[in-house]
Amino acid sequence: MSSNVAQRMMPESSEREIFSYSGAVSAGIVGATGETLRARLAALNADSHRARKVFSSFVELAYNIIHHGEPEGARDVKIVRCGSVAVWQEEQRYHLRSRSLISADNAPPIAQRLQTLRDLAPEQIRFEFRLRLTNLQYSSDASPSGGAGLGLLTIARNAAEPIDFELVPVPSHDGRLQLTIHTVVQ
Repeated sequence: MSSNVAQRMMPESSEREIFSYSGAVSAGIVGATGETLRARLAALNADSHRARKVFSSFVELAYNIIHHGEPEGARDVKIVRCGSVAVWQEEQRYHLRSRSLISADNAPPIAQRLQTLRDLAPEQIRFEFRLRLTNLQYSSDASPSGGAGLGLLTIARNAAEPIDFELVPVPSHDGRLQLTIHTVVQ
C-alpha cells in the first residue's frame, strides 16, 4: 500500500478531470455513469483502445464497490452501497480512483489480492486472466465475494503500472475501513 494514494484523491490543476461520481452505487447507476463516461471520452477524442480500457476499469472499480462495499448507514439496514469513482487525464495517461467502505472482515483478503496483483508482472496478469476466464483455475472462493476474481484482474490487465491501494480505519464508521484504489491506463 502506498500513502501516495491518499495524496492523489483529486486531480491537480495541470490535469483534466473527465468524470467524477460520489453517492449510491448500483448496477443501474454503473450503467448510466458508464454511458456518461463513454460520451465524455468520445467528446475528448480519446483513442478508442485506451477509452475501452478506461471504461472497463471504471466499470470494475464501480462493481467492486457494489460487491465488497459496506453501507454508509447502519449495518443492519440493507441499503445500496455508497462510494466514489473519479477519472482524470494527465497528458496521455488516464487515472482512475475509487473509494468505498469495506468491513474489517473483508479487508485482509481484498488487501492480499490487491498486493498479489501489484507483485505480478504484466505477462503473469494476462496469463492468470486467461486461466480465470476459461475457468481452469476457478474456485468458488477465488475472491472474497466468491466470484472468479476477474474484476481486479481486468483492472490490473488494463493498468500501465501496478495498482495502488490504501486501507484506512474510519473511526466514525463502526470499525469499517475505507478502501481507495488508484490505477493508471495509458
